[in-house]
Amino acid sequence: MALKVRFVVNPKAGPRRGRARLRQRLEAAAQEAGLDASWVETRARGDAEVLAREAALAGVPLVAAAGGDGTVNEVARGLLGGASALGIIPLGSGNGLARDLGISLDPERACRQLLGGEARRLDVGEVDGHVFLMNAGFGIDALVSHEFDREKRQVRGLLPYFTLTARALFGYTPPRLVIGAAGIEREVRPLLLVAANTRQLGGGAFVAPRALPDDGLLDLVCVPALPRWRAVRYAVKLFAGNLYQAPEVLVLREAELTVTGEGPILAQVDGEPLVLPSQVTIRVHRRALPVWSPR
Repeated sequence: MALKVRFVVNPKAGPRRGRARLRQRLEAAAQEAGLDASWVETRARGDAEVLAREAALAGVPLVAAAGGDGTVNEVARGLLGGASALGIIPLGSGNGLARDLGISLDPERACRQLLGGEARRLDVGEVDGHVFLMNAGFGIDALVSHEFDREKRQVRGLLPYFTLTARALFGYTPPRLVIGAAGIEREVRPLLLVAANTRQLGGGAFVAPRALPDDGLLDLVCVPALPRWRAVRYAVKLFAGNLYQAPEVLVLREAELTVTGEGPILAQVDGEPLVLPSQVTIRVHRRALPVWSPR
């Protein structure tokens, strides 16, 4: 019997050139793989969650998010608590979860990979009611996420993120935050503060190179405020996957922790910008979501 898949497609994801033909290419790949496929498209933010929930209620066993990390997050929210598994067709700039799971960054090949895959139960993070599969951040990454969203750039890809990050470095004032974990409080002024469920921020940046998405723990990674020239060196470590080796970097592995600020906290959750209350609790729900990945 053919594997039944509902594709939730974000038609605005991926490079603008070729978008018109992307749906046709994915449909051809699904047909070639012998999938029993149906297709729905999003029109606005939040649609993917609704469409995924509808698919789960209809008994579709595999719901594949065709889009960026934000679309994947939305589909995951729609599937939580049900039996349907999340599939991923990566069309975004970061594609951090797809990279971690060995899913091809070529959409057509990722589509064909669904046939030989299997469901793997992964942890789901939560901060103040907002769920994440990859990470929640409260440092310069949060600022860049807000700036990118505010400018509503039409240019896709990693270059705009790098440009905004470089620009932000020269004017960024790290907030004073207090981390609470295992009964101990630590005051920090972080350049980067990320609660990571997976290794990558996206785009090949390994913020938590030892994180495992199914161990029931989050890796909290704190890079303190640094002189600008040293921050560049840490960026190299980030992409080399050896950030943990830097002596100034604080790494905590916890199932639950708190972050407290002096006012509303600027954050990003799987790349989506948020403004959170002055104190938030971050926790992990162990193996709460079946996610389809290559064997």
